[in-house]
Amino acid sequence: MTAEKDINNFQLWYDKGLAYLNAEEYEKAVRSLDFALVIKKDHFYAWFLKGTCLFALERNEEALAALDRALELNPEDFQAWYTRGLLLSHLNKHRQAVASFDRALRRKRDDPSLWYVKGYEHVELGEYEKALKALDHALKLNQDDADAWYYQAFALSRLGRNEDALAAYDRAIAADPENIDLVCYQGFAMAELGRFAEATKLFEQVLKNDPEHVLALMNVSERYLVDGKLEQGIVAAQTGIEVAEDEEFRIILTYLVIAGHFLEGEAGRAKQALKALLDYLKSREGKFAVTDWNFEPLVGVIKAKLAAENKKIVLCLIELLKGKYKLSSFEKMIRDMD
Repeated sequence: MTAEKDINNFQLWYDKGLAYLNAEEYEKAVRSLDFALVIKKDHFYAWFLKGTCLFALERNEEALAALDRALELNPEDFQAWYTRGLLLSHLNKHRQAVASFDRALRRKRDDPSLWYVKGYEHVELGEYEKALKALDHALKLNQDDADAWYYQAFALSRLGRNEDALAAYDRAIAADPENIDLVCYQGFAMAELGRFAEATKLFEQVLKNDPEHVLALMNVSERYLVDGKLEQGIVAAQTGIEVAEDEEFRIILTYLVIAGHFLEGEAGRAKQALKALLDYLKSREGKFAVTDWNFEPLVGVIKAKLAAENKKIVLCLIELLKGKYKLSSFEKMIRDMD
């Protein structure tokens, strides 16, 4: 009789589910909550907790269905809207995520984390003015949020407000002084303002702390090549290639090696690196495009210092990497030059 009573005890299964969730045993938590929901199918918190566990298990569609059911039962719960927004953001459904965070903010306007995630979603959507408004709210409520300062700086830089971005990076670094990524990003803003010597020092500062910091290696490589420190620029790019995991970063770093070898008069080495890059790009069946790199700082040097044929190779390579030049056409151009 006791066993049968336990099986039909909602609170027992619910408490088990909650305990398993707190212990991060999410599969067991879902099973317990499923038993609880057989007994009380309209229990808001059971559906909410189930959705949270399924999200943690990356069972995203099931998680969304559970959270939607929870919100049918209690459409005013800000935590459920917040969790739903996080899930939609994870699924790259940023517009829907904003809508969920807006619903959460109806009930909890004094929560800086809600304003922060709303700002982040607007950044992902390229809506930088809206991002700034949300992040301003977040920072009024919590001035020590380094992530909010970072995304404010990022949005400002995208709007061309680089002096303001530098000030925001200063605040981010003050809030999180151990985060060397922020120093690197501040270097980007310095470079955008034409303060190249200061930018280079910041990239070098990052590399003193982490000699394998890929973004700093990419950017310091470019600065060295622009400044005529060709050997240092090539070495920095080669080091980056060895440690980079991101495909786009490896492509950019290889481009910098190619440009560096051409600039130092080593056309044979440049073409050897170029062949390796083209072989790699062919393995991708031409499906690539560098989307987050400004080629312009080095273009002026390439135009001024390279002989006509090598200049054409590098400038066409840049167009190829931007996705504006066909791989087959580029290969034909190289063959015609041989």
